[in-house]
Amino acid sequence: MKIKGFAMMVVCSLILLGCKKDNFIEGNELMIALSEGIGVDMHNTWTRSADLPYFDISSYSNIKSVVMAVSDIKTNDETGNDLIGEASFELYDITNDKPIENSIVISDDIENNSYKSSANIINDIPRQKIKLGIRISSDGDFSASCSHIYLILSR
Repeated sequence: MKIKGFAMMVVCSLILLGCKKDNFIEGNELMIALSEGIGVDMHNTWTRSADLPYFDISSYSNIKSVVMAVSDIKTNDETGNDLIGEASFELYDITNDKPIENSIVISDDIENNSYKSSANIINDIPRQKIKLGIRISSDGDFSASCSHIYLILSR
């Protein structure tokens, strides 16, 4: 019976999320694609709406962990050459106009930033229907970008 209920929740979730092909289940995890191929110019902060109509954590039962994952973080100089720099990606609650605590992902001062994730933000996400966004910051002489940003819900 538990599997049947979970399967129904997944089907409903995928319908609500617009059946995006980037959302998939692996084991007890649901990956929700928030954004693809975004970035920010040097010395800038930018907030972009996530690629889903809304999000409501209370629609998902028995979730124990929620993290934001950022893949393939790049920092580049003004001519496009790779360089080492520190950029930040943060989940933003557009509905209530504030960042979601503990969701920040910061690239390291190293070259390999292929996959980084936030702390568990299960207790920091509002228990209501909200519009999510991503706030990206570059406070140096470099632009910052990533290939994908996901919200990963785990049971």
